[in-house]
Amino acid sequence: MLEYFTFQNFYTNRTLYKDIFILEPGKYLELDLLSRELGIYEYWDFDFFSFVDFSKKEETVLELTGVFQSVIKRQLLSDVEVGSYLSGGIDTGLIVAFASKFYRSSPLKTFTIEFDMNSVSGLEIGIDERNVSEYISYLFSTEHYEMVLKAGDMERCLEKLVYHLEEPNVGQSYPNFYASEKFVKVVLGGVGGDELFGGYTWRYMNFYNSNTLNEFISSYFRYWQRLLSFNDLSKVFQPIIKDVDSTIIKDVFISVLKKQIENIGRRKISYEETFLLALYFEVKTFLHGLLVVGDKLSMAHSIEERVPYLDNEIIDLALRIPPSLKILNYKLKNTEHTDENLQQENTHGKYILRVLAKRVIGGKVSELKKRGFSAPDSSWFRGESINFVKKVLLDTKARIYNFMDRKYVNLLLEEHFSGKKNRRLLIWSLLYFEYWLKIYAKL
Repeated sequence: MLEYFTFQNFYTNRTLYKDIFILEPGKYLELDLLSRELGIYEYWDFDFFSFVDFSKKEETVLELTGVFQSVIKRQLLSDVEVGSYLSGGIDTGLIVAFASKFYRSSPLKTFTIEFDMNSVSGLEIGIDERNVSEYISYLFSTEHYEMVLKAGDMERCLEKLVYHLEEPNVGQSYPNFYASEKFVKVVLGGVGGDELFGGYTWRYMNFYNSNTLNEFISSYFRYWQRLLSFNDLSKVFQPIIKDVDSTIIKDVFISVLKKQIENIGRRKISYEETFLLALYFEVKTFLHGLLVVGDKLSMAHSIEERVPYLDNEIIDLALRIPPSLKILNYKLKNTEHTDENLQQENTHGKYILRVLAKRVIGGKVSELKKRGFSAPDSSWFRGESINFVKKVLLDTKARIYNFMDRKYVNLLLEEHFSGKKNRRLLIWSLLYFEYWLKIYAKL
């Protein structure tokens, strides 16, 4: 619980269920039937540090093109109709560009989730990219479908979503629930492109001036406290304060990077190394969370979601590509940026994918700024959804207050309602936890 309300994710093999653990990615379990001893062993892991210094960008683009063709052809093999998500970004844009060329049952069906922007303000106004997805659909003659989500759609699906997802995980996943309601049995998705090729530029830029590994870890740890700082965590969980331990939380974070930390040691760390550490951290944590969400919610609608970017061929090539071909001009001098501002400015990430996209799609798409797939909940939680949020979370009988301090939680909620802070991720997580306690804990 404390792990989730720090990182909005689980970094260990623990779950919210007592004595139930997950088998971590890249590991296998072996049970000796004679001794009855249980062993867990790692058989594979990502290695971003053994990249090859490609001599020419052109060679990389040509190899990437060939790999994409091979992977997409293989991912399209199916006895049933295959479609593709089309978010309006580079990742799914490239998938659609290649898939429309090789798909035999033409035209390829494509699907976009967008958001009603009538009551949205601030930086969230830039979330809507339906014009781009429509443009890509036009270029490749796909049979295109769009669904526009409104503020009340979260409330309508929340109970079903919590039931199918079972545990909370990264981000506000209710748009993914609606995205999985499609007219095909197999759908291609763009998960993995950002994590392998450096798409989340705003997560890397603030750490290039770290001099030592400890400096990087300390600042990166603070960054990934997505929901609550330790100070807030201890106050929120005052009713169970004896279980709150800052050392344990930071140790959980550090354990993800244990192998890389041992290799780097105490010497001065380069920005290139901080970037590679960030990539490794994200594929081990954030990517894993995205895959869990995608798999469970697609299966909730009896759909198989395939992820071409995580095909062995693309992963093998991505690990060989150096940072200079993933992030363009990544050593920015100004490190005093917020996530939101950097997202507005971000055209630096996934450089080699942008080069490929310019050739197969065109400059209009290749020059797009990277934005995450997220609803404008910051605005909705202050506006159209505020009554629902207050009804659930301000209720003195809410189940979360068996574990949390009601007054302090209300204080954090008021910070969002008044516009002092953006607490959208925390509000979503509190809503999810309340419904989880109702459905699974039977409180």
